[in-house]
Amino acid sequence: MNPIPSIPILSRAGDTLIAPASSAYQWYVDGKQIIGATAQVLLPVRAGLYTVRVFNAHGCSAISDPLDFRIEQVATAEIFLPTMEVAPGERFTVPLLLQSSQNLDAVGATAFNAELKFKNDLLQPIGNTPTGVLQGNERIIPIQGYRNGSTGTLTELEFMALLSDEDSTPIRIDSFAWNTGSVRTNSIDGEVKILLCREGGPRLFSSHGKVQLAQNHPNPFNTMTQLTFELIETGLTKLVILDALGREQALLFNRIASPGRYTISYDAGERTSGLYYAVLQTPSQSRIILMRLIK
Repeated sequence: MNPIPSIPILSRAGDTLIAPASSAYQWYVDGKQIIGATAQVLLPVRAGLYTVRVFNAHGCSAISDPLDFRIEQVATAEIFLPTMEVAPGERFTVPLLLQSSQNLDAVGATAFNAELKFKNDLLQPIGNTPTGVLQGNERIIPIQGYRNGSTGTLTELEFMALLSDEDSTPIRIDSFAWNTGSVRTNSIDGEVKILLCREGGPRLFSSHGKVQLAQNHPNPFNTMTQLTFELIETGLTKLVILDALGREQALLFNRIASPGRYTISYDAGERTSGLYYAVLQTPSQSRIILMRLIK
């Protein structure tokens, strides 16, 4: 009579299964013998319930309790926002794209939460896009949604392009998280560029003075105000008044002009109170000021 071995207890180191020391071994997965698996350690090739039978020097054996082995999946995703060009006052859609992914189904990554950040004075959320919160001159909007495939559009955001003293804003993916924390996510920010008319190419210009559009006076104003601007090159020059949505309200100056200083009066007439922009466009440069009409 020889004693039987103690019931072996399996241990795991990473993706390797280890049996306690014995004279011989035979491994099984889901109750089926693994041909050739007769070493103390085993590197599984698939998920399943693993057991090992150990033998002592007398040939007596004992089998372990099952160990539920799951291969750890590495999930990755790349989130992408495009670069877009739009006109002032244009309504447009920005898609948040899942550019590529791997093993999202295996880890259960189906839903997401994110925050986008952009310059507040250039983009106005419209439609179903959340208004978010202001942080300095930037707006942060929260978004959430679900994934429908391994690539494609995660969600679409609606905006209106506004006219400001800048002509572009980055749209940054400030944060992004899946409903499971085991996804390595890389994000690529986008940009929105506001199209402004800038006529002409390289030109000769006067090295004395500078292109400038002075603040209108008075400001705020009630119906009447004056605008003064200075030019340093000869060419087609325009001075227009736009509302906050970029719609033209008045064309004050539109002709070939020479370097020098000009003063134009503007009568707002029956226009309603609010914010307006004066836009000076020379052949190579543009200047913008903000005016406030109060009646």
